[in-house]
Amino acid sequence: MLRRSSRRTKRVDYSEAGQLLNEQTADATTRGSKAFVKKKKFRRRLVRAPQKPLERIVRTKARVLPIQSVKRAGKPSGQSRVALIIGDKRAKPGTGPISGKRRELLFIRVGDEKVLQAAAALKSGTALPRWALRFRPFLKERGGKLWWFEAGTIELPFAL
Repeated sequence: MLRRSSRRTKRVDYSEAGQLLNEQTADATTRGSKAFVKKKKFRRRLVRAPQKPLERIVRTKARVLPIQSVKRAGKPSGQSRVALIIGDKRAKPGTGPISGKRRELLFIRVGDEKVLQAAAALKSGTALPRWALRFRPFLKERGGKLWWFEAGTIELPFAL
């Protein structure tokens, strides 16, 4: 009767003839015989190539300016620095009161595809998309991009 062993891939024969054969092969695989070959369990270590020595980093001392030259540079006093900060109250571009039409445009949140469609329509002179009809006087196309223009304010590009 032949059975398959779970540990080996060879088939094991448990009949009398098979057991005799197994005993003969077991004698041949003992450590003293030439048929026994020890399995290598580990790989050989690789010999590393000699590495080039690393270049040394040489640090140099920083030049320190004499104290007299710093005083001549004329550092502003604390009061003059505060006056510069407080006195600079210019409005940044695009920050001011928002017109009703621009607020309406920001509220409807137009997507990228629709902005590109409106830019293409303005460039080719075809009909604008439905959302852009209300804002026709404020929209212009420049360089493939859609821009928002209002009288008295700066030009603002649509973000894509």
